[in-house]
Amino acid sequence: MPPKKPSSIPSKPGRNSKMSPEIKKKAVFLDRDGTIIEDRGHIGNPNEIRLFPETVPALRMLSNNYLLFIVTNQSGVAQNIITKKNVDDVNAKLLEILSECGISIEQVFVCPHGKDDGCVCRKPSPFFLRKAAKEHGIDISSSYMIGDHPSDIGTAISAGANAIYLLSGHGQKHMGELPENGFQILPEILSAAEWIVKKDEISKIYGSEYSRTVESAAEKLRDGGIGVMPTETVYGLAGNALSPDSAAKIFDLKKRPHFDPLIVHVASIQEIQSLAIEIPDAAMRLLRRYWPGPLTVVLKKSKVIPGIVSSGLDTVALRMPRHPIALDLIRKAGFPLAAPSANIFSMTSPTCVENLSPEIAAGSDFILDGGKCQFGIESSIVSFENPAEPVLLRPGSLPIEEISETAGISFKIHEDNGNGKILAPGLLKKHYSTATKFELAKYNRVISPEIRSRSAFISFDGADVPEGFLAVETLSITGDMREAAARLFDSMSKLDRMNLDFIFAGDAPQHGLGLAINDRLRKAAGKG
Repeated sequence: MPPKKPSSIPSKPGRNSKMSPEIKKKAVFLDRDGTIIEDRGHIGNPNEIRLFPETVPALRMLSNNYLLFIVTNQSGVAQNIITKKNVDDVNAKLLEILSECGISIEQVFVCPHGKDDGCVCRKPSPFFLRKAAKEHGIDISSSYMIGDHPSDIGTAISAGANAIYLLSGHGQKHMGELPENGFQILPEILSAAEWIVKKDEISKIYGSEYSRTVESAAEKLRDGGIGVMPTETVYGLAGNALSPDSAAKIFDLKKRPHFDPLIVHVASIQEIQSLAIEIPDAAMRLLRRYWPGPLTVVLKKSKVIPGIVSSGLDTVALRMPRHPIALDLIRKAGFPLAAPSANIFSMTSPTCVENLSPEIAAGSDFILDGGKCQFGIESSIVSFENPAEPVLLRPGSLPIEEISETAGISFKIHEDNGNGKILAPGLLKKHYSTATKFELAKYNRVISPEIRSRSAFISFDGADVPEGFLAVETLSITGDMREAAARLFDSMSKLDRMNLDFIFAGDAPQHGLGLAINDRLRKAAGKG
């Protein structure tokens, strides 16, 4: 019996006329259910389509430089649960919805067969990827397959494409079926799009020298050195987290007091099994949803963590960064990395290599340039020292409302009890400072014209700026919290280089990421 034939639906033509032949050669192949739309079983009715909230911004981001394809297994047709026409109607409606959002899908490839039908097209077969490569002139090695099922990873690996596995849809359910390596695991479609964009940026910076550069940095870490690495939050000053000597070098170069513990960075969830004594269920739910990402969890530490890293506490702060360079560096080094922000203690954290202090740059054994940091403020830190009463120690790049919902438990907000213990980084009343005197505008109701003429103002959305300031930085003209957070430290560093008398700052709304923005502003002004 000959192999059963596949089917495909072309999208509307026309978009590619704007793309250069070189850009045309790259593509992103997307699984449908659980990746770009909610997995609602065997969807046969177009009215059942529900896009993930992240789908449209993610696909818009990808469509700037990649052709987009959908590759989907629809075994419900073979099982007579839905018809081929049902599938075609759903796909046609999905293309229409995306088109209305300015997103063009080149083609939808459908395998309507069952597991035992002997077809040539069912994932993990690379049939559709190779077909698209031939018909569209695509360089598969520069392309990506994104999905929430192990078959998506198998498809990419078989075809020679880059693979990204998502924890959305059925991603969590099938984690145990994945191969050991050869792909990246990310929370959802937007984080995958941001990952791809960052990988492209890194490629432009390093070209063919990338692997050699990261391996050289890893070798210096293995020799006991320390150096600057990018993360998605801010740049970190990295050293071997299991070496007291390396940790001591970090403290010394940063001029960081030894009572302020370091965050330990890992490259997989599995690694923390040897670093922490126990992982509460609520903490594991957070790790599976947000790692790699801007979340730090504080857990009871194992004996392998040196006392200097944890500042003598019986807990350790753990994080898995989402930056490709950071993860590659940790893997190549072969051990977790202690990596506080790459600044002189209490000063503004750098979000690009240009904002590194000369002292940090001169004292580092290597500096890895990963472009501008995506989030721009440090990770959110939650403590499970007492699993029954988890605590938000530091607001950061993830809103506490979202963290609580995912964990299924409420978090207390940390308050200084006066016992002198610093439980996590960023908890001192004065931190993230500029060399220029920094003040909150709400505590200075009357700022004279003379002072304004020699000062700058940082505004959340431009709505609260008094007249007469020499320079003004608006974090987000549209009031977008994520954009404002990403620009905060960069704006502070820019103004700090202007030799001003003062930098004044207005407030962000006190919710979501606004909590983290206001936290940084208060501490920069010494009012944390």
